[in-house]
Amino acid sequence: MRSLIWIFMFGFGFSSCQSPSFHIEPQFDVVQGFAQGIAAVQQGGKWGFIDNSGAWVIEPRFVKAELLEGNVYQVIDESNQVFEIRKMPDSNEWAALRPLEKSILVETTSGRRSVFEKDAYWGIKDEKGNTLAAPQFDSIHYLGSNLFRAYALPKGYCLLSADGQQRSAYFQEIGTEIQFGRIRFRDNDRYGLMAQNGKIITPASWWRLEIVGQHIACSNGGQLQLCSDRLEKLSELLFDVVIPLDEHHWLAKITDTGRGRIFDAAGQVVKSEVELSDGKMMFGKLPVKKAATQKWGYINSKGIEMIPFTFTYVESFWPNGKAIFWGTDQNGNTKKGLIDTTGQIVQPAIFDQILWNPDGVYTVVQGNSIQLLDEKLNPLGEKTKKPMEYLGQGVYVIYEEKKSLKFQKSNWYTGDKAGFYWSRDMRILAVHSLDGQLLLDGKEAVENEPLPLVSEGLAAAKKWGKWGFVRCKSQ
Repeated sequence: MRSLIWIFMFGFGFSSCQSPSFHIEPQFDVVQGFAQGIAAVQQGGKWGFIDNSGAWVIEPRFVKAELLEGNVYQVIDESNQVFEIRKMPDSNEWAALRPLEKSILVETTSGRRSVFEKDAYWGIKDEKGNTLAAPQFDSIHYLGSNLFRAYALPKGYCLLSADGQQRSAYFQEIGTEIQFGRIRFRDNDRYGLMAQNGKIITPASWWRLEIVGQHIACSNGGQLQLCSDRLEKLSELLFDVVIPLDEHHWLAKITDTGRGRIFDAAGQVVKSEVELSDGKMMFGKLPVKKAATQKWGYINSKGIEMIPFTFTYVESFWPNGKAIFWGTDQNGNTKKGLIDTTGQIVQPAIFDQILWNPDGVYTVVQGNSIQLLDEKLNPLGEKTKKPMEYLGQGVYVIYEEKKSLKFQKSNWYTGDKAGFYWSRDMRILAVHSLDGQLLLDGKEAVENEPLPLVSEGLAAAKKWGKWGFVRCKSQ
């Protein structure tokens, strides 16, 4: 059984477990989602492709099918050859074609560069198509400032110039950013610092090292301390975590106390002490508590108040521009609501729990009921009192609790004694789309089998051990 991310334990029904209303009848052993109007389906141990009417566009003949980034299916045939499923250049028919040469265009001060793939290895070409670095690397990533980070097994990472020349030795790890002209690297499980030309500034001798503006935070065990690149101690503060706030400010957080100190890039203290909630800055706003009033609000990277300190508690903003705040009801119970990036309340504090999914669906708990809401906080379906989890991509799962009597052996290490105990396990009762359609009855669920998701208005649904597809209304 898959692990549960977010469930609530209550007690009654949710949606009716009516049979799926199939658009494409259940006839497949395994299915994958629709992409560009086709879906990979398996029959008789082989993969083929159907369109959104259920008609075959390529009959089953592949041993593996996988949906890649960019919504392109990649397949492998019985001779272990790799193909991509694309439309023929001179027709509208789908076919298994040789993979296109992948390339990523990058603008450098030396001109445009193409990071290209050939036979599963990556190289670099200039804008005229001349090869500057032969395709011999497992990956190439542009860092900026005319520098690439290349990786090759088993040697590790190295720096390449925009002309394809190797700039550094190979290391166990090279960082993904250039910060104030320096790059962090790791060698023999120790961290160090190098310049953009590949020369070592600080040898790899530290268990932990973070670039913080013009300086570093480093440690050889225990807490971090602020030092110069020459390892001169710049502050007596000992801290556990570095939190970047913006390009010119960072926060040193002490985990045990939840407090921190804001520094600028030069290592000067901007705000000597802040008390944090989850310590994440979004939209230029960091949630902190004001010591004088014991109220919570938001500051910017310079410690300036951005949203007044009027809340019992606040959390970091989500990418959708909403954040949880705590309030109290008329009985003095703590409740949760939502504010926007101006500090305005967009949802009063009436819920016990609020969770947001990146595809724009909220899960809210109020008392002994749970409900899904859309991005505008409108209800999606009815409330339920059963354990429920929203999976994303238009699908939620209803669970039921199962009790069983189990025996525990004695454990001298923990001190646990032998005896019987009641175990509570969760079992899938049903999987539904957001429009309420049944996609999977719990009796049909198979361990380690992927759960259905909605794509291009169609969702996989299972009946009598076979998979088909149902149409789903957009929410």
